[in-house]
Amino acid sequence: PLIAQGTVNVVVLPTITKTDNKTTLSPGEITNYTVVISNTTGTTLTNVVFKDPEVTGLTANSVTCSGAACPCASCSVAAMQGAGITIPSLTNNSSVTFTINATVSLTPPATFTNTATATVADPAATPEADRTVSASDSQGGSGSGSGGSRVKIIKWREVFQ
Repeated sequence: PLIAQGTVNVVVLPTITKTDNKTTLSPGEITNYTVVISNTTGTTLTNVVFKDPEVTGLTANSVTCSGAACPCASCSVAAMQGAGITIPSLTNNSSVTFTINATVSLTPPATFTNTATATVADPAATPEADRTVSASDSQGGSGSGSGGSRVKIIKWREVFQ
């Protein structure tokens, strides 16, 4: 009999959630997004990179972090929106919470999607590849959002591998 042999590389990924617990936002309104990156993979994850890029119509004012593995109490918005904030070690059954204080512009676009990601390297891939999970909070409405318009929030969660 023939027996097939091979190698299976299993990539373990954290989970990520993002919400501001609101169904509508008004132009000029300040909101706080909560992003939770959790590890329930059964192993310690190293060098998890958190990013939350800049979005047209929404200005991030500050980002703070809490949790045992938090790499910074008061993190840099520039780092979060650029190269990312690295969590050096996220042990099994632990999480890190980022709180992002943001302001909706006075004239937001008709729709914008605000997505946060957590990326881990896959050292078994050739060449080494990154694996990313993401969570989005999408806002949309009619018109430009000027004056007394409100921005509707539609939430969903995406997972990419």
